[in-house]
Amino acid sequence: MSRHLFRTACLSLAMMVVFAGTLCAEEELDATALMVRSHDARADWKGFPGFTAEVVATQDGESATGTIAVSASGDMTLELPSSMAWAERKLDSLVSHRFGDTSREYDVSFADAVKNHPLGRLIKINDDALMGSQYRVQDDVIREVHRNMGDTRFTITVIDVARNKDGQYLPTMYTVSYWDSKTGDLKSTSVVRDDWKRVGKWDLPAKLLSVDSSDEGQRHVREIRLTNLQLLEAASTGAEK
Repeated sequence: MSRHLFRTACLSLAMMVVFAGTLCAEEELDATALMVRSHDARADWKGFPGFTAEVVATQDGESATGTIAVSASGDMTLELPSSMAWAERKLDSLVSHRFGDTSREYDVSFADAVKNHPLGRLIKINDDALMGSQYRVQDDVIREVHRNMGDTRFTITVIDVARNKDGQYLPTMYTVSYWDSKTGDLKSTSVVRDDWKRVGKWDLPAKLLSVDSSDEGQRHVREIRLTNLQLLEAASTGAEK
C-alpha cells in the first residue's frame, strides 16, 4: 500500500471512530438531558430591560403605523388601529416565547422509540395537567411543540433557526397549525418568517412575515416591521442603539 493510500485509510478510520463516538454520546442522553440542553440553547431575554419601537403592520397591501412598548416583565402595549388586531396576537406570541419558562426542571420521557425522525426525538411531558404537551428535540433545538387545548390541538414546527453571537438559537422559519380535536380536520395554518436585530445584549424582533390560511377559504399575507428599536434603561445597561 502506498504512503498516500495508507494515510487516507487511517484518516477515514479516525473519522469513523469520531462519528461513532458522537452517535454513542447522543444515544446516552435521556429525555431530561435533551430538554435541558435545548432550554439552555434558546436565546431568551433574561435580565431584559424592555424596549420600544415604531411599528408598521401590513395585511394584503393595506398598512397602518403605530408603536409598541414591551416592559422588562414582558407586558406589551401596542398602539395600532383595530383593523390590525391580528398584529397584537402575533407580537404577543413572539414576545412571550422569548421569556418562556425559566424552570430547568422537567418531568419528561421519550414518547416513542423512533430515533431517526427528521425532526428529532419525541419527548412527552409526564404531567397530564400540561395539556398533553409533546416536543421534538434535535441538535439542542426544540423543533416541534404539540399541545391539546380541549376542542383544538396545535403544532408549532420550527423549520430553520439562526444562532446569535452567543451561540444561542432563534427561530427564523416555522409553521403553526390548528386542528379540530374531534374530527382531525385542519382548521388553520400559518407559515412564518422572523428576522431579528441585535440591540445591546439582546436580540429584538425586526420583521415578522406570515402567510395565514384557514378552512373558511381565507388567506392573508401579513407583515410587521419594527424600527427605531430602543432598549429601556439603555444607559444603565450599556446597550448599543
